[in-house]
Amino acid sequence: MLLHNPESSVDGFADACAALLEMREAGICKSWGLSTWDPRPLLNAGWEIPRPDVAMVRAGLTVSAGILNAVDELVDRARITELWGMAPFAGNADDSIWQTVDTSTFLVPGQQCSTLQAGVAAAFAIPEVTRLAVGTSRVEHLAEAVGGSRLEVNTETVAVYRALLRERATVSAGAPSRKDH
Repeated sequence: MLLHNPESSVDGFADACAALLEMREAGICKSWGLSTWDPRPLLNAGWEIPRPDVAMVRAGLTVSAGILNAVDELVDRARITELWGMAPFAGNADDSIWQTVDTSTFLVPGQQCSTLQAGVAAAFAIPEVTRLAVGTSRVEHLAEAVGGSRLEVNTETVAVYRALLRERATVSAGAPSRKDH
């Protein structure tokens, strides 16, 4: 059982987690977890996050440095061992951005694939997840997602990408706003 978007009701988060833990212990559900689009409000709430069996988070090239950093912190604080990803194309695999970005740069060279497949492969590595939930109404997209799950990601490229995201986020956070001028 997944608690979806707990960041939208932070005040009830601890009680919801307690209820899910009780349900698992009573055998009502086999496992429980969180499905969060943005874990930052959960981290800012100041309580100990119980250890879920799984967490599902945004994954892929559309996820900001702030969200990725918050996912890393959530994994550490809640001692998450099973991390799943979702929304690798932010809900729109047909967006024109996917025709302009060379997603294959995230792969080990020599693999033949489509842009969508390379994007799916990257989503398995940004952040590192074991499963990826995708939504589609087109069987072709589903077939491409399956093909993308079999590609090998260049972990060095992913590490450089994450470092650049962190650096950009740090520079952006330190930049004065227009009203500061």
